Amino acid sequence: MAPMKKKANILSLTEIEVEKIKDFGELNHYSKEEMLIYKGHVPKVSFVFLDGKMELQRNYESLLVENFCIVGLHELVEELPFKYSLKIFPGSKCIVLNKSSLVEIKNIQGGLGSVLANFPLV
Repeated sequence: MAPMKKKANILSLTEIEVEKIKDFGELNHYSKEEMLIYKGHVPKVSFVFLDGKMELQRNYESLLVENFCIVGLHELVEELPFKYSLKIFPGSKCIVLNKSSLVEIKNIQGGLGSVLANFPLV
């Protein structure tokens, strides 16, 4: 696959921000390759990528997701179809956050809470 020409809607977090939100979601470890979100689907959760390999795919283009990035936040909050497919590979870890978790995180002072203040979660 070729590198993606257009940047995806991915939010980079600091390690401190990830520490603040990790207890609000579910930590998942992946032992096999799995498609987390399919292109055109409205996601029910967003993913904070921690370690391993996660890749956004569209047509014949791909983009590796870096550690401490959250994917699917905008689409989850706005209930929009995802423009990419999101694949995770064996040995990877991520935190899965649903919409109610995001409402709780929004109340955190500073960090991701202030970023989420711009989203209409409730």
